[in-house]
Amino acid sequence: MSLRGPVAAMTAVAVLLAGCDAGEPGGDVTTLSAPDVLERATAALAAAGSFRVRGMLQEGTLAVGYDLKRSGADSLGVFEDGETEFARLVIDGQEYFRLGEEFLATKIGVAEAHGYADRLPDSWVRYDSHRDDGLAKASSVFDVERWFTNGGRLTKSDPPAVGQQQVIKLYGVGDVADGGTLAVAIEGEPLPQELIPARGGHLWFSEFGADFPEVTAPGADEIIEIPV
Repeated sequence: MSLRGPVAAMTAVAVLLAGCDAGEPGGDVTTLSAPDVLERATAALAAAGSFRVRGMLQEGTLAVGYDLKRSGADSLGVFEDGETEFARLVIDGQEYFRLGEEFLATKIGVAEAHGYADRLPDSWVRYDSHRDDGLAKASSVFDVERWFTNGGRLTKSDPPAVGQQQVIKLYGVGDVADGGTLAVAIEGEPLPQELIPARGGHLWFSEFGADFPEVTAPGADEIIEIPV
């Protein structure tokens, strides 16, 4: 699952907003409609170039740790529940995964997968998530763009009072499954600050424009290939 499409879409929104009624970046968003605030936040995030999202997500009855670093179209996402860890690295549209022996066995056979057992914790499996429904579903948790959609139920809070956190909150952000509450800064650029997904959990946005040296292609000796 390449992130190029969603990232390109965010960038396109940033360009289009230059001529829309939502106004110029950095202006007052408190007077805008909820959809316009969401557009401005989407554009500001795309313009930042890189950012980090971390916190907790609710997966059924299980709370999992979440950490995503995005740099342009590249990303490194990790979520873990204390016992297991799932990671996806996307570089130039190519996906790499930290996968367990059990999953690998379903693709290359039990014996061959067991032969990689010692390497799996420190290696990246090169694989396209669209080839496996379960992997595609797990990977979608790192597609931040789905939280920046208007499902038709979007509303916003009143401007904050003096002394309160200087954000405006958007309610009903995302699709039916993932709609939630997004807090957007009203001072400086209208960057997203935190998200409470409808599914449960709490995520924070930070490190806008930062360099993430770990978001880089793995070395040849770190890659495990799965035949098509």
